[in-house]
Amino acid sequence: MNKKHINIYDAINSLPDELITPEIYQAAIKEANIKLLNILPAQYMTDENINYILDHSKQHYSFNTFDLASIPENARTQKVCDVAVSKSLNNYFKVPVEKRSVHMLGEIMGSAHKHLHYLPLVPETNWNTELALAGIKSIYSSASNSSSRYNGRFSYSSGTSDKKLEMKLIQILLAYVPGALKTKAFYFSLFSTNMEVKHIDFLMPTKYKKKDYYMEVARKNIHAVPKNKLDYDIFKAALLSEKNSIYDFFDKDKQLKEPLFEIMDNTVADIIVTRDPGKMGELPQKFWKKKRLILALQHEKSGHNVKQIYRKFDINKFDDDICRAIAVKQEYECPQFPPHIWTQSFIDFCMENCQSYYWFKCMPMELQTQELVNTIIEASISKIMYVRGELITYNMAVKAYKEVDSWNGNHKLEEYIPKHYFEDFVFETGLPKEFFAGKTTYNNVREKRGNYTYCEIGNCYIGFFVDKDGRNEMNRLIMTRRSPMSLKPTIVFSRMVGTFHKTWFEKMIADSDPQFEKPVPGKGLKGKQINPYLDVKQIETIEGTKIYAHSLLGINVLFTAESNDHEYEAESLSGLKEQMSYMLRKQLKIHETATVDSMKENLIVRQEAV
Repeated sequence: MNKKHINIYDAINSLPDELITPEIYQAAIKEANIKLLNILPAQYMTDENINYILDHSKQHYSFNTFDLASIPENARTQKVCDVAVSKSLNNYFKVPVEKRSVHMLGEIMGSAHKHLHYLPLVPETNWNTELALAGIKSIYSSASNSSSRYNGRFSYSSGTSDKKLEMKLIQILLAYVPGALKTKAFYFSLFSTNMEVKHIDFLMPTKYKKKDYYMEVARKNIHAVPKNKLDYDIFKAALLSEKNSIYDFFDKDKQLKEPLFEIMDNTVADIIVTRDPGKMGELPQKFWKKKRLILALQHEKSGHNVKQIYRKFDINKFDDDICRAIAVKQEYECPQFPPHIWTQSFIDFCMENCQSYYWFKCMPMELQTQELVNTIIEASISKIMYVRGELITYNMAVKAYKEVDSWNGNHKLEEYIPKHYFEDFVFETGLPKEFFAGKTTYNNVREKRGNYTYCEIGNCYIGFFVDKDGRNEMNRLIMTRRSPMSLKPTIVFSRMVGTFHKTWFEKMIADSDPQFEKPVPGKGLKGKQINPYLDVKQIETIEGTKIYAHSLLGINVLFTAESNDHEYEAESLSGLKEQMSYMLRKQLKIHETATVDSMKENLIVRQEAV
C-alpha cells in the first residue's frame, strides 16, 4: 500500500480548534511549513519553535510567507524580522524600530519606485550613500515602465516613459536621505548612472554647479554645457570622453566647431586624431604636421578609411616616414607614392611589414626582381596583373589560369598571362588552349573527370572535357600523339563519351586509336590483369610479395601488389613501396606489443607460482 502524504498545515486549517491536539501542533512544527507561523497559537510561539521552522523550511525561495504581526513582539528577533521582510516588505511596518536594519533598507531600495511609502519608517542611521544612489537608479530605470498603482501617503500610478514622474519620486526619496549624506560627491556620483544630464542638472544643488561640475557634464554630453561655459578644459574633458562623438564637434549644426578651433592647441589636435584619425584633414592647416599625420595613421583601425586621412594632402610632398605609415595601414588601396620613395630600403620595409602587398601595384615596374615577384605571387596570385611579363614563370601562369569565376567559369586572370605560354602549350601537346593548367594523372582523368584535365602517357596526351552545343552538354575524350616525323602532336581522335563504365577510358582508346593493340598477358599473369586493356608484368619481389606493373600504350600507369593479408595499388612504384613499408611497420609494432604483453603475463604467472 502506498503511504498517504499528509500536509499537516492544511489539516490544521481545516480542523475545528477543539480537535487540534498538542501532538498535532508539534507534528506541524516538525513539518516546518513557514505559513504555520500565521496560525500557530501563542503558547507554541517560542523562540525554539520559530527558529526550527525558519531553519528547516524549504519554502524560503517560494512566494509563501507569514505575517510578522502573528509573531508575539517579544519573539520578533532580528533573525525573525529579517526573514519576514525578505519574504514580504509589508512586514516592515511591524518590525520594531530597533530591528529595522540596513539590509531591510536595501530590500526597499531594490525597487524603490514601488516602496516610497516605507521611507518615513526608516531610521536615519540606516542610510548610506550607496543605498541612496541605488534607490535613485531603481526609480530612474524602473518607475516609468511600471503600470502598477499604489495607495497611501505617496500614492501614484505611472505610465510609460514619464520622466517627470520619475524626477518627482526621486525628489521624495532625497527628502528622506539624511542631509549629511547629500554631499557634492554624492550628487556627482549621478554622472556614473544612466541618468540624462538634464535630469542630473535638475537635481544638482546650485552651489555645486561650478567649473568641475561642467567638466563632468562635458564628459557625459558636451551639448548639455551652456555655450558661455565652454573653455579649453571643458573641450578637453569632452574630447577625452568616449561618450561624445568626435563627429559632433565638427558638425556645423552643433555649433561647436568654431569655439573648438579657437581654443585648439597641439594637445587637443592630437586627442582628436587619436580618437578619429579621419578628422586630420579637417583641422586648421597650422596643425597639419608630419608627426600628427603619422599619429593619425597609426590609430586608424580600418584599411577602408586610410585614404580619408591623407586625401587633402599633397602626396608628392610625403617623405619616407609618412609613406611607410600609409603602406602599413593600407589594406585595400595604396596611393601613387612619388618615385623617389621607392628605394631598396623602402621596398624591403614593405616586403617585411606590408604583406597584403597592395603597395606592389604602385611600385615602379622596373624595380621588380624575380625573387620579389616570386614571393608576392606565392602569397597572392591576383598580383600577377602588376608583374612585368618576362618575370611571369610557367608555374605562375598555371596558377593564374586556375583562377576561375564560379558564376560564369571565366578565367579571371587569363589576360595577364603572356600569350607565348598558351602557344607553347598547344604546340607541345596538340590540345586546345583550354587544357592549359589541366595536367593531372591517368587515374584522375579516368576517375574524377575534371573539365579540361589531361594526362601524358608516352608520346600521347589524353584529355577529358565538356563540350557545349547550344544548351546541350557532351562529355568528350580527346587524344593527340607526337609522331617521329612531326614536332607538334596531331589529334588521334575526339569522341563523345557515352557511359562511364569500369573500363570506359581504356576502351575508348582501344576503339579509336589505330595503333592500339590489345595486350596478351604473359604466362602465369592472366589472373593478375586488372583491366583487359592494360598489359601486366611482374617487375620485382619484396619480402615474398610480388609487384606488378600495368601499362597502357607501353607506359606503366598503375602498380599493384598482393600479400596474404593485403592488396596494394598506386600510380607510382615509389608510392606502392611506401604503402607496403607502412603496413610492414604497423605489423611489426603489433607483433612487438603482443610479445611484450606475453612476457608480462609469463612473469606474473611465475611470480604467482613462487
